[in-house]
Amino acid sequence: MLMMDDIKPAIELGAAYRLNEEFSDDFKDCKLDDSKWLPFYPDWHGRKLGRFVPENVSVKDGLLRLRACYEENTPQWFKESGYSNLTAACLRSRNRVLYGCFQMRFKSPSSAMSSAFWLNGSLDADKQNKPGAFSDEIDIFEVFGKSTLGADDRFYNTCHRLSTPYAEGRIFSGNTTFTRPKTPQEPFHFRDEFHVATFLWEKDRLRWYLDGRLTFDHPNDYYHNAMYLNVDTEPLFSWSGEVDPADLPSEFQVDYIRVWQIVQD
Repeated sequence: MLMMDDIKPAIELGAAYRLNEEFSDDFKDCKLDDSKWLPFYPDWHGRKLGRFVPENVSVKDGLLRLRACYEENTPQWFKESGYSNLTAACLRSRNRVLYGCFQMRFKSPSSAMSSAFWLNGSLDADKQNKPGAFSDEIDIFEVFGKSTLGADDRFYNTCHRLSTPYAEGRIFSGNTTFTRPKTPQEPFHFRDEFHVATFLWEKDRLRWYLDGRLTFDHPNDYYHNAMYLNVDTEPLFSWSGEVDPADLPSEFQVDYIRVWQIVQD
C-alpha cells in the first residue's frame, strides 16, 4: 500500500514544496473521507442531460470511482428539470486552495462520458453581479475514453474566466477562455491504463503535464484567488458525441490525488 509520502511529484519541484494533506487522498479507506470531500456539487446538478447523483461516487479497492449509469426508473422530477435517464458523478473539495502542484493518477471510463479534474472559484454572494466580477475555472484535464466526434484520447487543458452571475448556455461580454492549441490525439487509450496528470499553478505561470511531459504552458494573468478542487464525469454531447447506453455503467477511476504547496516561512 502506498502511503502519502511514497508518491512524489512527476515533475521537479523546489525544496520549499510540501504535501498538503487537506487536498490529498489515497482512497485506501472503505469509504469517502467526508472531512475532505463532498460527493456532489453544492449549487449545480450537472450538465444536462446527465444529473450528478451522490450515490454514483464511491471508494472501493483503493480507488475513487465516479460512475455514470443509465437508470430505467428515473424520477419524474429528473425529467421535468431537463435531465434524462443518464446519471453522472462529481466530487468537490470542502475547502479552497490557492497555488500549488496538483497531481492525479487516473483511468477514464470506456464510454463517451468525460473524465475531468478541475479548479473553480465560484464567487461569494456579496461579490456577484458587480462590474468586473469574474468566476474563475482551470481545467487541469478533460479527456474522453470514447468519442464519435474525434475527441477521444486527447488531453484537453483549458482555462475560463466568466463574468457573473454564471448561467449555463449564456454568453457574457468580457469572458476569457484559452486552451491548449491543436490538442493532439495521444498514442494510447486513456480507458486502457492509468496515467498521471500534473498541473503547476504559480503566481506567474500555469503549466500542464501528462506522465511528466509538458503539454501546455501559459502566463498566469488572472488566476490569483483560491478555488475548489473538483473531479467529475459528465456528458458533453457537442464535444464527444452521444453516450451509448450499451457502454454504461462506466467508471472514471482515480488512484490518488496529491497537492503540494510552498511552505511559507
